[in-house]
Amino acid sequence: MYGLLRFGVTFSELRARHGMKRKWEEFTQTNNGRADAVRVSLNARGTFALNQKAVDLLGGTEAIVLLFDKANRLIGLKPSSPKVNHACGLKRVGASQSYFLRAKSFCNFYGIDIGDKVVFNDAQMEDGMIVLNLDNVTEVVRRARPVKYRVAPDEPSKPVQTKFTTLLRMKMPGGE
Repeated sequence: MYGLLRFGVTFSELRARHGMKRKWEEFTQTNNGRADAVRVSLNARGTFALNQKAVDLLGGTEAIVLLFDKANRLIGLKPSSPKVNHACGLKRVGASQSYFLRAKSFCNFYGIDIGDKVVFNDAQMEDGMIVLNLDNVTEVVRRARPVKYRVAPDEPSKPVQTKFTTLLRMKMPGGE
């Protein structure tokens, strides 16, 4: 906007000169459904993150037993008592509606290497547990990018800080 005003031209004048009319489209979608869906992710450190809906489906359990189907590449999250020796504790993230459980030894034992982070696309309840398909995930990739900022108000901007950009890549069954 400032660049055009510098030359004495406003957007309204530019549209009038070139016959450009605005074509407004009304957004009518009310909910993207994320809050209503079961959402489970797994990060590179072997930590599962579950939303409130997933924990509710598991009966609000405090611990989970992990299962793995090697032939079908499926992970099972089964509610359990915290007294079971091999159960993983389910922890709430502060006052939010997110929960996590650490499963690095599980991932190492079964050779589950997912990269940065994946979100399971089809988390389903089956036989009293949540079933996750490793072949139907969305990969969340983080890459570094330089960001310019000023050290002092009178100094020029320098690209010295790094931030991360998150990209989502869909991994479909049977594909790369």
